Amino acid sequence: MLDSVLHSSLKPKQVIIISSGDSIDEVLRNFELLLPITHKHMEDRGQIRQKIEGVKLLAAELDWVAFFDDDILLGRNAIHNIFETVSNHANPEQILGVGLATNDLPENNHSSTRRIFTRFFGINENKLGGVQRNGQNNSYMSSSIPIETSWLNGASIWRRDIASNYNIPHLKARYSICEDLIFSYPYSKQGILLFNPGSKFSFQEHVVEIQASPDIFRALTYWRLYFVSLHSELSKSLFLWSQVGRTLQYMISQKGNLRFRLTSASFAITILADVFLLVFKQIPSIRILELRQSDE
Repeated sequence: MLDSVLHSSLKPKQVIIISSGDSIDEVLRNFELLLPITHKHMEDRGQIRQKIEGVKLLAAELDWVAFFDDDILLGRNAIHNIFETVSNHANPEQILGVGLATNDLPENNHSSTRRIFTRFFGINENKLGGVQRNGQNNSYMSSSIPIETSWLNGASIWRRDIASNYNIPHLKARYSICEDLIFSYPYSKQGILLFNPGSKFSFQEHVVEIQASPDIFRALTYWRLYFVSLHSELSKSLFLWSQVGRTLQYMISQKGNLRFRLTSASFAITILADVFLLVFKQIPSIRILELRQSDE
C-alpha cells in the first residue's frame, strides 16, 4: 500500500497510519524518509476505532482526506484523476466526497431465479449507488461514467470538514460492517457524493465473494437495522420484508449435513424473530447495537 502511494503521480501531504495487532515498525522504517508518515499503534482493534483516532491527527493544511484500507494498491493517477473530475464538475463546490473504482470485485454470476428472488424481497441491485428504503445499498462499481451516489464505500476521498467529523458510536462492536454506509449516506442529503470510475485501485489479493458466516450474518442484520432506524425516510417494515429474504438466502446457502443445516436455519430464524421484536418494541437505534453488537 505504501509503495503504491509513493509512486502516485500526486503525493499526499500526510499519510496517517493507525495500526493494531503486530508491529509494523520495520515496514515504516523503509518509508519514513520517503513519505510524511504519522503513525499511531492501538491495542484495540476495529476500523471504526482506527478512523476516529486517525482524523484526530489530521494536519491543519489539508483540504481533502482519503480513507483506505491497508490491503489495496492505489493506481498511479487515481488521486490526480479525482481532482481533475472535481474541477471539471458543474458544481465542484458541492462535492463532499468521491469514490474510487476497482475491477477486482467478484463476478456476479447469479441465476435468473436468484435475481427474481432478490427482486421480490427488495434486495437486488436497482439504481447504481442508490440506497433503497429498506436500507439496501446498491453498488456503483459497474458504472463506466462518473455518477452521483447516495453512499460511498471505504475507498473514498472526502472534503476535510466532512472527514474530520467521522464519528460512529458504539466502539465496542466487534464488526464494523456498514460503517461506510452509515457515515456517508447522511452527506448525500447535504451535497454531492460522486463515483469516479477513472480513479482506480486494486486489491493485493484476489477478491472472493464473502460467504455468509453466522457472525457476519448476525452483525450485518443488526447494523442494517440500526442504519434504517437512524433515518425517517427509510422503512423498518420494508427492512423486515427484505430480512425475510436474506434469512431464506442464508439458509439456502448453507452447505453441510442435515444437522448443520437445521442448526443454521434455527439460528437465522432466531435472528429474524429478534429483529421483528426489536422493531415492534420500538427499541432506540443505539440500544439495538448496545443489546446485540457488544463485544462478548
